[in-house]
Amino acid sequence: MDVGKSPKPEEQRNLDEWENRARVFLHEVTHLDYFVNAGEDGKGESPFVSDIEIKTAGRWQPAYGALYARTLSRWIDPDPQYSAYFTQRNADNYAFFALAKYVEKATTRYPDRPKVGNRKVAEEPRDAQSHEAPRSSKVKEGRDTDEIPETEEDLPSANKYPGCGDKVGKSISKKDMVAMISAQYGPKPTPTPEVPKPKPLPPTTVSDRYCYPSDAFGKHKDIQGYLVDNYINQFVCDDTKNKNFKAGDRKNWNTTERGVPYNFNIWWKEDCKTDTDTLNVNQPLADDKGTKCVELMKGNYKKCNNGGIGGNISVGCLTYEFKASKTPPGQTGG
Repeated sequence: MDVGKSPKPEEQRNLDEWENRARVFLHEVTHLDYFVNAGEDGKGESPFVSDIEIKTAGRWQPAYGALYARTLSRWIDPDPQYSAYFTQRNADNYAFFALAKYVEKATTRYPDRPKVGNRKVAEEPRDAQSHEAPRSSKVKEGRDTDEIPETEEDLPSANKYPGCGDKVGKSISKKDMVAMISAQYGPKPTPTPEVPKPKPLPPTTVSDRYCYPSDAFGKHKDIQGYLVDNYINQFVCDDTKNKNFKAGDRKNWNTTERGVPYNFNIWWKEDCKTDTDTLNVNQPLADDKGTKCVELMKGNYKKCNNGGIGGNISVGCLTYEFKASKTPPGQTGG
């Protein structure tokens, strides 16, 4: 309905530009006999409303939309008393007439588009579903049926306007019709927001080894490899071989020999999470025999080309460190 704010008169004058759900709803409710006060045995004061089809430009076309509803109103019946017979029985004529009056009030100008031009109705209109005369308690005398098209070319073509299935061979109750309209055009239930699935935790794997820069701890005496091996075998890994570490756990063993500090740390990294929340210190990866505490610790001395001052390596959240410094775990100072 934003077209009402459009500065272009040609848009404001075109009923198709004003298409909205209220127009569709009015189309549907005109099919309710009680709504339009239609009925059998003289009880109804108005005609039954269905969907009419017209033959124009050589083919049958349902009178859906402003253009074809207007084309239907051009039908001139041989008997003048029936000139408005079919427009009174077509749902979209009611719906678009109401929409046109709304537009006229909103814009102070009657919407005269789309233009019918030279379109004419070639034969007497008929019901779009049955291809016969419209259902009525007051049928046109002697003309209550019409011919069914003999070929497929005469059948109505597909159209962008929605069809109606509520007048095909049976009467639909008020309750069922209201339910149908509510389901199609009523408020839709608020969809339940999809709860995002938690992201999977990263797998427990062996990290790259970090080697401290050769000048990280200043000048130092030679670090003895045999002492590193002895301390790892006898104290560091032997003390923890049957232990499982989890968040918050840590182990330190250190000594000083001939003025050289030998510092060994094993700790669970802070705020670290993987797919494993506990690890065996002696062999953190059960299916990888090469990831044992002894090999991991010795590698921090032997596999770092930095004068033997050490480094660290992690398996998941569990970190193994050797360094020739008494600084805190993972740090070069402090």
